Amino acid sequence: MFTALLQLVVLVCIGVVVQHLIFLPFGIGNVRRILTGLVYYLLLPALILQATWKSALPSDFGWIILIAAICVIVPFLGIYYYGRWQKLSSTMLGATLLAGSFPNTTYMGIPILGEIFGAWTRNLIIAYDQMSCMPLILTLGVTIASRLGNHEKIEPPHRALSKVPALWAGLTGLILFQIGLPIPNVINFTLNSLASAVSPIMLIALGMALELKKMDRQTFEIANLLALMQLIIVPLCAYLLSRWVGMTGEMLQAMTLEAAMPSMIFGLVLCDRFDLDAHFYARIVTYTTALSLISLPLIYILVS
Repeated sequence: MFTALLQLVVLVCIGVVVQHLIFLPFGIGNVRRILTGLVYYLLLPALILQATWKSALPSDFGWIILIAAICVIVPFLGIYYYGRWQKLSSTMLGATLLAGSFPNTTYMGIPILGEIFGAWTRNLIIAYDQMSCMPLILTLGVTIASRLGNHEKIEPPHRALSKVPALWAGLTGLILFQIGLPIPNVINFTLNSLASAVSPIMLIALGMALELKKMDRQTFEIANLLALMQLIIVPLCAYLLSRWVGMTGEMLQAMTLEAAMPSMIFGLVLCDRFDLDAHFYARIVTYTTALSLISLPLIYILVS
């Protein structure tokens, strides 16, 4: 755990250094978007194709998908009514909903769970994030971002999901695994090389997006609420639900840690696209990511 967190901190700090100390002629935002686009369209699909082609999804993958969905929808509803009660502006409410509901399950989950439990957790992460969280982001997340932001006309959900490379990669890998076609060594080496770059690049991109400025009182209060929700309440719910459906041992521990990840970086893309409060969102990501360096080891100790 501590080795994985140390590696994570080093990579994020590299991104922070790039953001503040290195001159980039194309602008830090454009460079970050290029990196995240590379991961989204090439590297992550390669990781998912390799993982699903080499081994089956966990036997509990149906429960994993359902629990992940509950761990998104419940905080989403709670944050929505909190925001209405506090009379947050529409752009801040949209950013708050995205930051408090959708965790960084893939890009932080892969290095942390892989270091602790091994490579088998990649398929758990695929089920949790790509088969549950990602569809919710592209349907519920995009819809609410559009309505609270610039009201940009959005694609129907089924069309948006059909354009997600990772979903097609996962489907292809599952089919190849089921028909028993072995993965050729050359393809396996290529996919492994691409997959190994996913987490380092995204963690550097995360560091490039962090906001290190002091938060005002309202932002600080909201950040504490979201941190409490994401880093304590949601993993507790995931733990209880996972135990209730019969998960034990490392599967139970991995599910709990996966649910305890901080705010996702992908939300910055939605904030930029729909004119939500991107600076506010970046500060929430910074705050929850920093606190997760404390909460994740504590949760791991408690569930071990």
